[in-house]
Amino acid sequence: MLHNSTLNSRPSPPLSPLVSLLSSLLLLALFTAPTHGQATDSTLAVGSKKFTENVLLGWMGTHLMRAEGLSVTHREELGGSRFLWEALRRGDIDAYPEYTGTLRQELLANVDIAPGALADTLARYGISTTAPLGFNNTYAL
Repeated sequence: MLHNSTLNSRPSPPLSPLVSLLSSLLLLALFTAPTHGQATDSTLAVGSKKFTENVLLGWMGTHLMRAEGLSVTHREELGGSRFLWEALRRGDIDAYPEYTGTLRQELLANVDIAPGALADTLARYGISTTAPLGFNNTYAL
């Protein structure tokens, strides 16, 4: 979820590829603008959906942020995509793991999104996202 220069300047421990992979899984997590959704005590709230993969992604993001010295709480199994999307927009949570396919096909289905313009579209809602992972799940069987 968080990418900063201090992570890249540290010596690589033996588990660095694993940590990098786990961090990459979180790159689809959404973040609101700095003043949107943050509690007054500056504790960040990470939400997760009601299925195992998303709960694990939420916990991984929570632990990675704590490792960076942030105060973070994980509000797990809050519900489905629409519920977390609305919680994020209201400021009830600060971040949650989401998939670009879900953003495009479900949450922003009625919004015209040009190829490569997802970040700009999300910005209109006061939401930002990290870089994509670089792989594609085409939902094919």
